[in-house]
Amino acid sequence: MEIKHTFNQADLDRLTKVAVDAYQHTESFGSSVGAIESVSADYPSQFLALYAEKLANGYTLHPTMPVDFNQYGGNQFFRAYMVKPSHVQEEELKAIKAKVEAEYRAELRRQYDLHLEAMIADSVARAEREALKKQEAARQKLVEQARKDAIAALGEFDA
Repeated sequence: MEIKHTFNQADLDRLTKVAVDAYQHTESFGSSVGAIESVSADYPSQFLALYAEKLANGYTLHPTMPVDFNQYGGNQFFRAYMVKPSHVQEEELKAIKAKVEAEYRAELRRQYDLHLEAMIADSVARAEREALKKQEAARQKLVEQARKDAIAALGEFDA
């Protein structure tokens, strides 16, 4: 049986890379944390003020995502996608990497516990089968001895 619950740095590195790549291409929204942030407002002056504030705080305009002006019915809004500054990304990535490692180690522990329980169950089942075989063999011996004793007491059937 192959044991798959041992720590493997290459596996952790692969999982971490996937999480970092996802972070780099994800917009922060609700509980989702990503390197991209949407800046939007209903009026051009509000939008420009928010945009200027983000620029002053080290954010940059995302190189490929659009700057939008959308109008729905009587409502309008302006939106741009911005990339968080590197110091913010570094802090968020530290937390993401720690979470990935904790989840990886928890999964290793879960696999270990499952493997341990499977081995225990297998050992118990094997021991129970052996005990049942011995019990059946002992019963069979008792039946054979009882038959011999009964024949000795009654004699062989002769009719």
